[in-house]
Amino acid sequence: MALGTALVATTLWLRGMLFPPVQRRAQLALWLMMTALTKPTNLVFVLLGLKTPLELSARSWLLVVGTILPAIVASLLWSFVSGADVARWRMVEITGQVPAAFDPAAKISYLLDHPWHFPAAVFASLDANALGELWRQAIGVLGLFDTVLQPWVYPMVSVLVLGTFFVSLPMTPAARRQVSILAGATTLAYVAAVYFVCYLAFTPIEAPSIWGVQGRYFIPIFSLLAGVVAALVTRSADERLTRAMAISAAVLSGTASLEAILRVDWHF
Repeated sequence: MALGTALVATTLWLRGMLFPPVQRRAQLALWLMMTALTKPTNLVFVLLGLKTPLELSARSWLLVVGTILPAIVASLLWSFVSGADVARWRMVEITGQVPAAFDPAAKISYLLDHPWHFPAAVFASLDANALGELWRQAIGVLGLFDTVLQPWVYPMVSVLVLGTFFVSLPMTPAARRQVSILAGATTLAYVAAVYFVCYLAFTPIEAPSIWGVQGRYFIPIFSLLAGVVAALVTRSADERLTRAMAISAAVLSGTASLEAILRVDWHF
């Protein structure tokens, strides 16, 4: 759901950028709200609702507010009703630490006194090995990280997926810049949100790095990364090649996942 709703929201946003006369703000507002309700980090997709932040007319800002406000309100209400439960009890059981070590309120209070602790913990988590493992998990590490695909599948799927990003958007240079800036900013905000949520929910106070970050958390921003690349390139690959890569990536991913499950769980 997190990926599906993010894809729809991104598609509606790009359609509005490509064809401004047929822009449908109500649809975009609905899907931004839907994707915000799937995962807290998906709330940052409301940045796409800005679309034209340089337009300072009252009507433009009313449209912006009307597009992004439903997602913000719905996300806050859902967090309040559900108690913002992210199963912190699991970390207490796994680590044996006291519940206070994972209390978000205590961490926010700690950050007020040590404002550089969170960014330092993020940078400590971004070594080359960790980033490589996050990418591998995003491509496909199943189960409780005990079901992996064949080693050659990871680079192959990576090449096929990234290859589909190189499709030039038929836009003016100004619109291209706007797409790349908004999609890039939303991507960075999403990454920061993932690390911040994991810091609040899964990381003990004073831990030197961020705990609990998984590659699958970043899958919803693949469409944004594709938008950044498509906005920057001026020439597209042959359309038949792009379609072949997309179909091949889907077929290879599905069959490789099935093979891994049969191999690990059924010993085929």
